[in-house]
This record gives sequence, C-alpha cells and structure tokens, in this order.
Amino acid sequence: MNIRYLIFLLISYTLSCTFVYADCQAPQYAYTYSITHQSADLSWFYFGSSSPIYQIQWRISGSTTWTTNPPVQTTTYTTLTGLANNTAYEWHVRSICAAGDTSVYGNVSTFQTKCDPPSNPAIANVTHQSAQLNWYTTLSGFTYEIQWRPTGATTWTVIGGLAGNSFTLSGLTDETPYEWKVRTTCSAAATSDFVTGPIFQTHCKPPTNPRLTLTNPDAVELKWDSPQTNAHFDLQWRLTGASDWILVEGISLSEYVLTSLTNGATYEWRVRTACSATSKSAFTDIQQFQTSCPLPSFLSSGSVTNNSAVLQWRASASELQWRSSGTTTWNTVSLAKSPYSLTGLTNNKTYEWRVRTVCSASAMSDYSPLQLVSTQCLAPTGARSSPNATGGLELSWDSTDGGPFEVQWRTTGATNWSSVAGISYTGYTLTGLTPAAVYEWRVRKVCSPTDYSDFATAQPVQTSCNAPTYTQSANATSTTIDLSWNAGETSAQYELQWRVTNTTNWTTVSGITSTGYSLTGLQANVSYEWRVRKLCSDQVASAFTANQTFTLTCSSPTYFYTNSIGISSAVIGWGGSSTYPPYEVQYRVVGAADWTLLSDLATPYYALKGLSNNTTYEWRVRSGCSIGGAADFSGIQTFHTQCGASLSGLAVGDIDISSVKLTWDNATSFSLYEIQYRDIAGGDWVGLRPEGTETDRNFGIFPFMMPKEYRLYGLTFGKTYAWRVRVICSPSVYSDFVDGPTFITACPTPPRIDSYQRTNTSVSVSWEYSTAASGYDVQWRAVGASAWNTVNGVQSSTYLLTNLSPGTVYEYRVQRVCWSGIVSDYSNVATIVVQCITPPIVNKASVVSASSAQLTWRYPAIYESDAAIIVHELQYRIAGTSDWTSVTGIVGTAYSLTGLTTGSSYEWRVRATCSPTVVSDFSATSTFGLVCQATFDYVYTAETSPTTAQLVWSNPALPSSKPYSLRWRIVGTTVWSTLSVATSTYSLTGLTNNTTYEWQVATDCNGYLSDFSTLQSFQTSCPNLGYTSLSASNVGTTSAQLSWSGASQVPGLTYSVQYRISGAVIWSEVNGLTSPSTSLTGLTNNTTYEWRIRANCEFGSTSTVSSINTFATICYSPWNSHPDAATTQSVSTVWRPNPDNVYVNLQWREASASTPWNVVNGLTGYAYSLTGLTPGTTYEYKLQGACSTNDLASPNVFPFMTLPVSSTALSIYTDSSSYQAIRLNWTGPDRTNYILQWRVSGGSWTTTGPLSTKRYLLTGLTTGTIYDIRVSYVGDNAVTYEATLSAKPSCPSILNARVSAVASTSAQLTWTSVDAPVSVQWRVAGTTQWNTIAGVTGGAYSLTGLTNNVIYEWRLQTICSANVTNVTYPSSFRTNCQVPNGMFTLNMTPQSVQLRWEGTSAQYSVQYRVVGVPTWTTVTGVTSTSYTLTGLTANTLYEWSVSASCEGNSTLYAIPVQFIPQCSEPPLIQLINPLAPDRAQLGWYGTDLSYQLQWRVVGATTWTDIPTVTSPYTLTGLTTGTTYEARIRSACAVANNGEFVLIRPFTPQCQDSYYYNDYKSTTNITSGTARLNWQANSLLAYRLRWRIMGTNSWTNVPGSVTSPYTLTGLTNNTSYEWQLHTDCEPMYYAASQVFQTACAMPGGFGAEPLTATSVNLHWTRSGEEVAYELQWRVLGESAWTSVSGITTTNYVLTGLGPTATYEWQVRSQCLGVSPFQLTTSFKLGDDCSLNIYTVRAGSWDDPTVWSCNRIPTLTDQVKLNHALVIPNAYVAKALTIRYETGAKLTFGIGSSIKMGN
Repeated sequence: MNIRYLIFLLISYTLSCTFVYADCQAPQYAYTYSITHQSADLSWFYFGSSSPIYQIQWRISGSTTWTTNPPVQTTTYTTLTGLANNTAYEWHVRSICAAGDTSVYGNVSTFQTKCDPPSNPAIANVTHQSAQLNWYTTLSGFTYEIQWRPTGATTWTVIGGLAGNSFTLSGLTDETPYEWKVRTTCSAAATSDFVTGPIFQTHCKPPTNPRLTLTNPDAVELKWDSPQTNAHFDLQWRLTGASDWILVEGISLSEYVLTSLTNGATYEWRVRTACSATSKSAFTDIQQFQTSCPLPSFLSSGSVTNNSAVLQWRASASELQWRSSGTTTWNTVSLAKSPYSLTGLTNNKTYEWRVRTVCSASAMSDYSPLQLVSTQCLAPTGARSSPNATGGLELSWDSTDGGPFEVQWRTTGATNWSSVAGISYTGYTLTGLTPAAVYEWRVRKVCSPTDYSDFATAQPVQTSCNAPTYTQSANATSTTIDLSWNAGETSAQYELQWRVTNTTNWTTVSGITSTGYSLTGLQANVSYEWRVRKLCSDQVASAFTANQTFTLTCSSPTYFYTNSIGISSAVIGWGGSSTYPPYEVQYRVVGAADWTLLSDLATPYYALKGLSNNTTYEWRVRSGCSIGGAADFSGIQTFHTQCGASLSGLAVGDIDISSVKLTWDNATSFSLYEIQYRDIAGGDWVGLRPEGTETDRNFGIFPFMMPKEYRLYGLTFGKTYAWRVRVICSPSVYSDFVDGPTFITACPTPPRIDSYQRTNTSVSVSWEYSTAASGYDVQWRAVGASAWNTVNGVQSSTYLLTNLSPGTVYEYRVQRVCWSGIVSDYSNVATIVVQCITPPIVNKASVVSASSAQLTWRYPAIYESDAAIIVHELQYRIAGTSDWTSVTGIVGTAYSLTGLTTGSSYEWRVRATCSPTVVSDFSATSTFGLVCQATFDYVYTAETSPTTAQLVWSNPALPSSKPYSLRWRIVGTTVWSTLSVATSTYSLTGLTNNTTYEWQVATDCNGYLSDFSTLQSFQTSCPNLGYTSLSASNVGTTSAQLSWSGASQVPGLTYSVQYRISGAVIWSEVNGLTSPSTSLTGLTNNTTYEWRIRANCEFGSTSTVSSINTFATICYSPWNSHPDAATTQSVSTVWRPNPDNVYVNLQWREASASTPWNVVNGLTGYAYSLTGLTPGTTYEYKLQGACSTNDLASPNVFPFMTLPVSSTALSIYTDSSSYQAIRLNWTGPDRTNYILQWRVSGGSWTTTGPLSTKRYLLTGLTTGTIYDIRVSYVGDNAVTYEATLSAKPSCPSILNARVSAVASTSAQLTWTSVDAPVSVQWRVAGTTQWNTIAGVTGGAYSLTGLTNNVIYEWRLQTICSANVTNVTYPSSFRTNCQVPNGMFTLNMTPQSVQLRWEGTSAQYSVQYRVVGVPTWTTVTGVTSTSYTLTGLTANTLYEWSVSASCEGNSTLYAIPVQFIPQCSEPPLIQLINPLAPDRAQLGWYGTDLSYQLQWRVVGATTWTDIPTVTSPYTLTGLTTGTTYEARIRSACAVANNGEFVLIRPFTPQCQDSYYYNDYKSTTNITSGTARLNWQANSLLAYRLRWRIMGTNSWTNVPGSVTSPYTLTGLTNNTSYEWQLHTDCEPMYYAASQVFQTACAMPGGFGAEPLTATSVNLHWTRSGEEVAYELQWRVLGESAWTSVSGITTTNYVLTGLGPTATYEWQVRSQCLGVSPFQLTTSFKLGDDCSLNIYTVRAGSWDDPTVWSCNRIPTLTDQVKLNHALVIPNAYVAKALTIRYETGAKLTFGIGSSIKMGN
C-alpha cells in the first residue's frame, strides 16, 4: 500500500479523537465512460454540505485485492490507465470529509475494457481495377487493418497501419468479385474483432448523362459525365438513317466537338468508357441532335428611361429588330452586339423587339420570341422628411437613375404649390417656412422639358418651435446673475420673464437674440424665479420653460493669504462663499491710527507697493452689497516686509577632504545669495556671492523650486567649519544671515557596499562611486584568516574577486583614497558565502541511437563562461525506479549516455562538484524517452505528374540534421522501395503513369527507426487543373491577360489555353505555354469570351480541362482621374490614359445645376484645364473614353470645388523660428500687393513694401518678446483681406548636458544642439574664474590640455541677447586614466579571436591565459582598441583582460572576459527574397567573414556549391515557379566539417504588379532635373520611360535603372509624367507619376553688416547651375533695385543708409518664369553697434586697444584679432567673443569674463 496513504490514515485517526463531523456522505451516481482497451474515465456526484476529498479503489473483477492509486484526490472524476484489454473491472469511491470523518464506499460499478471495432463498412468509386473502402469510427489515435481477396480465394491480402477511415484498393482484376473486412488496432497486443464489408465487383462503368450543350450549323459540342478520374472514351456518331458509325477513340476529356456537319441535318451519337485497351464499357443509349444556328438566349431589358432602354441577350453575331407596339415596320440593326442601347424613344410608350443569331450569310436562326419594353420617366421613391434645427425641413428620397428633380410644397389646406426645379441630388432643404405649421410636399423627376415622372408624395410634417432646454444660472454676485439656456432649433429671439418668488407680476424682457441674459439690480438674500420661451415668429411662440429659482447672498471673505512679500511690496488676497466685488481694503503700519483705504476693487487680490522695509503691516477687507450697506470688515491680517523670508532647511552633504555640498530652502522669488564660511578654530568669515545659476538648477525657470545648493571647494582636510547664508535683495538690502550646521572635512567611507557571486570562484564587489575620490582600496579574505588580500587604486565602482574557494565564507571591505596619503576608514566588513552553483537552468536530451542519448545543460549567462571547466556529477535512472546511476568527473556541460534500454523513459539530474567536499544541489529532474520521435505535423503529396510525385512532411521535434527513412510501393503490392532522405521533402521519379502508390516516412535515429507515419496514397497523372485560380486581367477592347495557378515540379509541363466567344462551339487553342499566363490579342470588342486551360505532360499525358472562366471585352474610360491645382476660377483635370482610347470626351457643369453640360470632345492628352469657373462653387465633370467613333465607354463622374474668394482664403502661420528670427508663410491668391506688418505687441507697426512672395523671414527680433504680425491685400473688389498671428522668438534651453569619454587630460562634453550661439565654460573646481569658448556649434565639445586627477566644473550658455541667457547648472568630473570597458570578442575561429574594447587612451596592454593557468601572456604597446590573438588551442577556455596606459601610468586590468576558440554561432537567416522570375536574394547575420552556400531544386539529390559568399547573396538563373532549398555554413565550419544551417524553401516568382511599382515620388525638382524615387525590389530590373504631359511620344531610358534616378535636360515650368515596369511586368507600365519642373531657389538667407553703410548678403546654393538675381530696397518702399548675373552665393551691398532697414530677395535665373520665393530684411547701425574689435595687442581695460576707442560692454559682439590680457582681479564683459587666427586671451590672477548678462 502507498506509504503516504498509511501516514495519512494514521494522522486522520489521531485527529478523529478531537473532531467529529456528522455529514460526510458517500458519493453517488458513479458512472464509467470513454472506455478503451487500456483506460476508462470514472466520475461521480457528491451532495453533502462539506468539501471532501475522495479515495478510489479498483480491481479486476473477481480479484481480492483493491488498487488505491492515487491515494486521494480533490476532483469528482479521474482516469484509470494501464488496464488490460478485454478485461472486466470494478471500482468504488468514498468521501473523506476530515481527519477521522470518512464515508462508506459507494456502490461498486463495473466495466470491461475493449478495442472497439469500426462500423458501417461501405464501398464507393468502383472501377475496372480499383475500389474505395470506407468505414466509420468514433475513436481517435488508433490505426486500422484491412484484409481483402477475390471472392472464394483462400489467402487474404493484409494492409495495416491505416490512420484514416477509408482506403482505395488498386491494381484489381477487371470483372472480378472481391470480399473484404476491417478491424481496429488499438496496440500491438490489442485489436478489435473484424467487421465484414459488402462484396463488390470490378467493371468498366459507362459514362452517364450524355447531352448536347452547344449547336452551330456545322458543329456541335457533346458532353457526358465520367464514371472515374483519368478515363478515356470512344465516341460513335452518324447521320440518322446511315448504317455505319464513325468511331473516334482515345478521347481524354468528357466532351467532344463534332465539326464539318451539315446544317439542318439530324445526327445520332453514343459514347463509352475505355478503361484500358481491352476493358471497355457498354455504349450509352443513342442520342440525337439537329444542327442549326442557335437562338439567342437570356434576353432581357433594363436601364429603361423616358427615351432609352438597354437590351441584352447572349449570342455571337446578331441581328436586332425593334418597333413601337402596334406598328408594322421593324427597325433593323445588323451586326448588333449585346448590350445594345436603344435611344430616341418616346416617353410612356411600349416597344417590342426581337433578335436572331447570324451564324453566316446563309445560316441564321429564327427570331427570338417578342420582347416588350415600356419607356417611362421613373418616379422617385421613399420620400421622407424631418424638421431641422433652423425651423426648416430636410427632404430626401430615393432614385435609381439620379436627377434632376422638382420639389413642390405647401401648407396643409393651401391651394397653390411652391416649387423648385433642377435639383441634382436626392435631397433638399426647405427654408423660410412658418414655425409650427404642417406642410405637405412631393417630388418628381424631370426627364426632359416636357417629360416628368409621377410625383412621390411624403407624409405631412410639422415645422418646429420648441421651448428652450437646459436652463441654468451662473456667475452670481450680490446684485447680478447670468441666465442661460439651450436653443433647440435656432431662432432670432427669446422672451425672458422674472420676479421675486411668490409675487404675482412678471418682469418681461423681449427681443433677446442670444441664448443668455444677465439680470442686474437685484437684491441680496432675496429669492427670485425666472422662465424663458422662444419666439419663432410674430405670431408663434413656444411654451415657457419650467420656473427656475435663485437667491443672491453677500458676506465678507472668510480666508486670506499674503505672498510675494518683498522689501517694499506684498500681494494680499482673500476669498469665501458669497463674496462679491466691489471690495474695500484697508491697510496700515501696525500701531498707526489711520487706515489707508482702497475702494472698488474688482478682483479678490491686490498688490501693495511702496511699503517700508522690515515693517509689520495689518489689513482687512469687506465685500460691497446692494442692500443694508456694505458687509462687515473681516478680521485683521498681518505681514512683515523683509528681504526674503527666513531661509530654512540648511544642511550639508557629500563631504570630502576639501569640499562640501551646502543646501537650503527659500520660498521667495529672490535668487541671489551671499554665503560665508570659516574655520571655527579661528579666522575671518570668507564670503562668496555665486551667480544665480550656480545655486539654483531651475534659475529663471521655476524660482520657487527647492532646495538651493552650492558646493564649497578649497577647504582644508580635517577642519571644522561653520557657515551661513543670506538673501541679496538689492546691492544694499540683505536678509539676516541664517546659520547652517557645522561640518568637518574628511575622507568619507564608501557607502552602499554590496556583492554578488559571478562564478564558482569569483565575486563582484560594488560601492557608490564619487568623483571626489582619486581611487579605492579593496580588501578581502576568508573568514578566520589573519591576512587581508589588498588591491589598491581601483578607479571604478566595482572590483572582481577571483580565485576564491567554493564553500568558503569571505569577508570584504572598501576604503576611499581621497588624496595621496589621505584615505577613509574601511567600510564595515561584509560577508558572502561562495557557493558551488547549482548547474542547469536549461536541460536538454538528444537521442543519439537506440541505446544512447546526448545530455547537455546550461548555466545562467553570468556563470556560463565558468561552465566549461566545472566538474559535474550526473545521475540517471529509468523513470519510476528508485535507484540512481551516477557518473562522476564530467568536465563541461555535456555527456553521452550509452547502454540504455530502447523504448524506456529516463529521468536525470546533474550537480557541480567544486571540490571533493563541496558540491552544489542537484538540478531539477529532467526526463527523456529513448524513442525515435515520430510526431509528424503534416504528411502529404504536394504534386504529381505521370512519372513523379513531390512528397512533403514535417517533424518539429526532430533536429534538422536527422535523416528520414522513406518507403513507397504500388497499392496492392507487398514490396516496399526504401530510401534514406536528409530533408523533409523528396521527389519520387521513374513512376508509372495512372498508377496508385502509397508511402510512409519514419525518423532515422542513428540506425533505428521511429514508427512510420500513416499511409498516404497518390495516383500518378498529369496534374488536374480543374480547380485552379483562373483570372482575367487588363481586359481591353481587343486583348486580355489570362493567368492561373500552375504546377511547379512537373517535368516537361506545358499548358494549353482554349478560348471562344460565349455561345460558339469551336475553341481556339494556344499550345506550348511554359508559364501559367498568356496574353490574348485580336479579340472582338464588346464580346463575352469563355476560356479554360489544360496541362500537357510527358509521354503524351494530359490533364482534364479546367472549369470555364469568362471575361468581356469592353471599352473603358481613362483611369485614376482626379481634379488638381484648383484655384478660384480654374482647375486641372488629370487622368491616366487607357491605351484602348483613341480620344477622350470631357463634360462639366455646376453640381447643383440642371443646365446642359459643357462639352470638349476628342482630347488626346492626359490633362485639361477648366477655366472661367465661379469661385467657391461645387462642380462635377465626367470623363468618357472613346475606343472608336461608335464605341464609347461609360463615363465616370468626379466632383470638385473652386477656391472661395473671401477673408478665409488668406491665412498666415509660422514656418519656423529661432531665438531672433521668425519665418512666415501665408496662403492666398497669387497677388503682387501683399503688405506685411509686424511690431512688438502694443507698439508701432513696421511695414513692408508691396510683396509678391508669400514667405518672409523676420530677423533682428528680440528673444522672449511677443510680436503682432499681420498680412493683407486689397482685392479686385476693393475689399481689404487680412490675416494675423502672434509669435515669440525664444531662447532655447540646453538639454541632456553630460560628460563622456573622460581621460587623464581630456573630456568629451555633449548636449542636444540648439539654434543659438553656445558658450562652453569650465574651471578647476573651487576656483572662481571660468574658461570660456564662445560660438560653439553642434552638440559636442572636447576639452583638452586638462590636468590628470583633478576635479573640473563645467556649464553651457545660450546667449540670445544682452538680457536673455540660459545657463545650465554646473556639473563636475574628475580626470583620470580610465580602465577600458565594453570588452567583447568577435571573428572567432578554433585558433584565433579578435578582442575589442572601449577606451580613450593612446596605448593598452592585453593579457590572456588558459583558465586555471597561473601565468598571463601579456602584449604591450597596443595602439588601437582591438587586438587579434592567434595560435590558440581549439575548444579551450581562455580569459583575457586589458589595461590602459596614460602618460607613463597604467590602470588596473579590467575584469577578465572568457571565451572558447571555436567556430562562431551558426548564421541567423534574416532575409529570403524570391520575388523575381529567375532570381532570389538570401541574407543572414553572422560574425564570420565568408560562408559556403549550397542550393538545389527541392527533391534533387545534388547540391550546387558556391564555396565563398557574403551576405546578402543573389542566386541567378533560377526557374520561375520552381521551389528551391538552400543551406549555409561559415568558412570556419567548412574547415572543421561543421554542420550546415538550412534555409527554408523558396520559390522564385513575381508578385502582383503593385508590389513592384508603388510608393513612387519625385523630389529634388529643379528647372531642368528631377529625382525619381520608388520602393524598389533589389532583385528586379526596372525600365523607365518619361514624357511631357499631353504629348504622345515617350522617351525610354536605355537599359535598367535603379532608385533613385535623376532625369536631366528637362524644360522649366513643364509638367512631366514617368512610368516604370519590371521584368515581372514586361507588357505593362504602371500608373504615371506626374511632376512639374520649377526653378530651384536659394535658401539660408543671411545678412552680415560690414560697416554702417555696407552689408554682406549670403545664401545657400539652389542646385541650379545658373546665376542669381538680387533685389533690395528700403523697407516700406515699392521700387526694387536689382542686380543680375551673380555667380557666387554672396553679394556685398555698399552705399547704404546708416541705421536704415532694408528688405531683399534673391532667386535663381532659370529659363522661363521663376518668381522670387522669400523676402527678408536687415538693419544697419553704426560701426560700433555692429561689432567691436582689437586694433592691437594690449590690456583689455585699455580703450585704445579697441576699434571704437572704448571698453566693450555686455551688449557688444567682440572680435579678437590680437593677443590680449585681462588684468588681475578685473571682470571683462562682452555679449559674444569671436577669435580670429592668432588671437589669444590671457587671464590675470583673480580675473574673469562675464558674457551676455
């Protein structure tokens, strides 16, 4: 008995002494289901109130011993497995509700295992040599066995292992009876009884359903149904009455066309099946037919209007006759084609028509029966209406053929109708109606000026006059309130009534035109009520709304505040419920007798000014009310003026030997501080006044953000310091000092010491890094050891302890080295146990043979490099047994187990042996089965031919390198043909045509096989294309492109296409096609064709024909038409031509008009401009293609709208801006009289002269200032149109400032670049003087010439003006020689590897060794960040490290990185591009330099080898539609006989055309060139052609082109189109891409004043190889001064007016019209306002050194031409500084330079 169950019973018995439960019921309704030969499902119900567990017992019936397994369970169902077949079992179950509370067992249930037999055996598809056997089963997962024999024979033929429920016997003897039986195979030892199927007899069956399908005067089409696939037939036919039959043998289709017959003669025919040369069926019964010209069929009429109708029928050539009913004379149309449009008919008249087929001049059919059609003007339907929100009615109706329509309406009861005609659409809005009136209306179609349809009448409808909704009140004061409501439908007026609640009379306010009203003059604390109604007209009003009430109250404020307290000002504020303006405020100095009164204040706050500093004030406030006088004053509030509020939160942090970080909080807006500090042992205070940006990270942005901070440098180690800080409010006003806590400079112990185990012998120790430290010392030892291991001078925040012993506890500590000879205390000792790491996180077992398996395991990534040298112990056992077998001393992470038992399941585990006494825990147990996997996802026959078959299968559980065993045979034979196959697809060849085969595949596990897959069968034949995807495309008037899904693996396959006019008998045939598409030409227009295909295989074998597909030739209109370039009075209509169109007809009109169409016929271009249109009007146009004079396509209708002429047509917006410039764009009509004005908001306007450009660059603006901008023009109607905007140039802040790549003497600074001058400043930490580099562009700067092991501070400035500068908060870094990082390996081979790392030093040393070897091999003097090791030992674990050398000193070596010399990982397949007819591109990712590629046709045995390739690689010379496979391996794998990586199969073929010819664009357009772009498939060759729009001649670019492609030699201001096609589209150019050449204009305008009267104008190149024309004028004038022929990109203007503002523009001088595009301006000043520069070397403070004979100020742009010295303790000033060649600036002691502020 299960030991756990005994323990459970013992515990239950013990607990039962204490607890007793009375409601533990026995389970009920036990039942058994899903019984198989070895299992059964058991289930039961429980009806008690508790939630018990259950115990099941079962046994073989008659046995005395119960089996209890599992011991207990919680569900009311279970499955018994491992039972014996055909055996009776019994079982019962009981409940266990608690310990000691168990029910009795329930009733015993019985069942018997069995292997269920199949049922319902049946026969189908019996032929002369085959029959399909069928049976039914409900089971799954089992196979079946069939036995069959000729009736009366003694020996059965046995076929086993069948997975399905049917099987086809083949190779049977004709005219022979057979018997058969079937049974289920549940297992090797368990089968069901046989079930006998019905006896059948083979014989050749005759065809069925012989019929005549088509007849002509001299030919007929005969068809019949085949009794089997791939059958042939014999046909006999003769004239009725003749004695001899004409025999046609070997017909492969179930149809035949008899030709050369006599018209009007009667024939008879019959057909039989030819199953073989000797086995033929009986003939069918004799059928008769008579040749004739067939009657037309499917006659119908449609699209009937008042004067036309469309007639349709099905026939080839036809003659049509029609006439008015009751008349005798026919109108005859010879050679009429369906559909046919009868026109010129009379409305409301009945016509009759008939048609006959014209087979030849002498053979015509009878006329069809008479058909009737009645013309009529079709009335609209579904007339309906609803009231709208404006008092009108929305009318709508339905119509099948569109307008125009006439609508009539009137009030109910009125006599006369109002009407409106010419309505184009099926809807109309009635306006100007009477409110709340009932209207009736009707609509009819206007077919002509005299022809109308009947009226469609709608239900009467009432216009609305609804009461307002959503009444509400808001914004109450003591005397006023705002009332509002929702309008419902819009109206002109409302009437409001209000009164004191419970009084009688209303006060009425009429004539309100908005949905709101303000009541005034009310009284506080009085209840009012109000209501409102809508006045829809003078006579009609809505009902009043329900009464609404409100009460006004007035009281004094209840809460108060005072903020922004300064030395002479403060802001006071108040609030509270029911407090309303006006307010009164009183304030005074505390103790004074008189109040100062402030009256009529409209806001609940006030800024007091002119106060006395350091004085206490008191104030009070009250609300003003309209009754009973003002409310009482509030209580008195006080505040004290001072220089800043008291500072708080003073603290120190980040202390080191010479610096400290001071922090404090300040809630005021004052941002300048004075800091003082001193040694408390004595000495004076040392004072500092840092810049605002040095104490506040948010200076100038968020003044109230806290805390403020400042770092003191230059302190003395070991001293105790006091410090204090105060606010600077003005040069002479300060706050009181506030003392901060004292501090002692010290070398602090490193914080946050931590560690983690990296491998079995190493630990990584980490701590928090500080730039103030010059290094760190690390110590470690085994706990209990006396001596520490020490490493000094670590310059990072981590260190790797190595060569540790697993199972040992280590202790470690870290100290900071602050300076030479100054170190911190060691940190507290921390400990870590070095464990023997439990090995695998991923276990894998690969079956190698019938008795062996390869076991592998992996470590987490951080341990993986250590795994190759770890010794492991492996344990394994057969699953379910208790004893483990151990294998010890395994080095590495893999082991091959041998001597295993085939078919058994094993479990295994592994642990690391770090030493004889230290081992890890065992890994979790993993399992594997020593069976060869046979889990096939799919097995099928992909394609057959008369002699071949393509077999495909998939086994996802199998490694790609495993082979398969494939076997096949003719169905009915006993001998298998067997072959070993390396891939999961194979092409069988040399087969026999029209023969049924069966096949299976098994996995080959190194000599022993898995179970074979289920049997698959196929019959060789030419592939049947009856169900392929036939499609016709690019159908025109005389041509069509046909395509279908073809076969890809059939030798010698060709296609035949048959086509004919629908109704014709004889097919036209195109033979010998090798690809699944063809083009038909020479077709008849407006004709329906039918077509089909047939496959032709080797040895004369053919497939059945496909199903019939149809298409109709027709004349189409042009494609892709659309309106373009709409203006107020014109639009261009553009289309893509249809090659079948000889010309195009264009019509247009206003969309809502019933006026005739404007017509332009005979257009041959691709666009047409409509002019003289009305602005702001909707039009429609239709385009009709003409394939001949009498063959017109159906027109397509397109709407468009001209631009309106109104103020909305002019808008202005900001295109871009910088810190001192804004570029403006505006949209509007093309004018030459635009006027642009701008000003500082609220100031005076600056006005340009008349402008023709719509772009203007404003320059010389002030950062942070709001500008008003407006543009206007005077229209032709003398109306001025205007557009306005506001804009503000801003000084950009610098973001993401950081330092990187710090070295011993340099550092790389980076930031996000900005559009403003940037200055870089840096200094040694603790000094006051900043070094400055101005005018830095981009987002990076390298500081060089620094001193090693020194802390530096740095910051960045954007200097936008003298008053606007953004400065980053100072950051710091320490220079040092950096340990290399980012180490990795690549380009690995078994003998070499390339080492790489990141670093900034000039030289490095590399060391490497075999792991475990004590001695390093060292390579010095490495001058790059990579090095290649050679001469290595393959598959050996190495480690390597690198150190940097800086100025004679070397860093520590970096943490070692391990590697094993071997071939790198197999390549990762990334790209397979087979989208070309004969090429495919393969791509992969890998680290090797070259690869070996092999490829072949799927199923072929020989690989084509390409020994050296790189990614990507293009295979050429492939066959379209053929499937290929490929594999690849690296050159390293080639040298070491490594495995290939398989590339999934691919089939070169073309995709739909849009894939290759989409996403086209035209860019870089100039007057003579344009760049053409498209989404290219790199495999395809593209052909390009182009032409001027509207011309007929294309220019073809020779050869193939690639994207992008530049067209040259074009004409300016000309529209072009271009098209592409590829070798996938050899007959078809895709849609045109259209562009217009235009002269490319220069950009990047800039003006640099040279003197007070000259300026250098410059611009960037336009891309045109032409000269430039420049224009300039005084701002505001009309006339331009021009200069042409400028060949450079700058021009110097001289003789200008000092201090004047000019505007200028420049353009390229292209041929044709090339207008100016952008206008801009510049302003001149005097020479000194432009810049100030040095005229000689000297001292900064000497005026004679400078060009303007004065010292520069903060507003001056300074240019240094010479060497200059700033005197000691002097502060130089400048806005910007520019250094010329040879210039130099030397700082004196204590000197500095202040820039921009």
